[in-house]
Amino acid sequence: MEKKIQIQQSMALILVGELNSKSKYAPSPQEVDASIYVSEALESQNLITPEAIQNSVADYAALNQFTPQTATAIDSEATAWANGNPIPKKVLTQMELQVVIEQKTQKMNIFYQNALADIKTISDDKLDIVRTNSYIGVYAYSLIKDSLGGLSDSEKKLIQENLNWLIRLRKESIDELARRGR
Repeated sequence: MEKKIQIQQSMALILVGELNSKSKYAPSPQEVDASIYVSEALESQNLITPEAIQNSVADYAALNQFTPQTATAIDSEATAWANGNPIPKKVLTQMELQVVIEQKTQKMNIFYQNALADIKTISDDKLDIVRTNSYIGVYAYSLIKDSLGGLSDSEKKLIQENLNWLIRLRKESIDELARRGR
């Protein structure tokens, strides 16, 4: 029960800016139960330890360094590995990383704009799923937020923008369900 209250309070703070908020946007019992389920699943796999969370954040940063390669470049790298001469990983400059983050931001914005446009047309059941999934995304942010220090400013901005979209998508889902009398 204490874990449930702790999650509810920390999430209310992120979602509506107040502890124990009575706002219609405060976490619902179903959302809190879903976050407890996710938390327990992560704990059972040792994925919620500070080290595991830091590794996840580091993996995110490494993923941002990934640049797609042509088939020729992949073949060249495979040949180099086979010959015992692995090609060193290319590290993006801050400018190159900024371009990658801008591209990801554009794709993310299009995804969420489309999701918001669909809110009025999807079924109540799907709206409930969007609401809960958005909440779980915000909950995931609450788990990693203290470990973001090593990321670039553009990576932090992308994560913050994603959080803002998740909150907006969740609120729009709640509002649409209310318009439908639910």
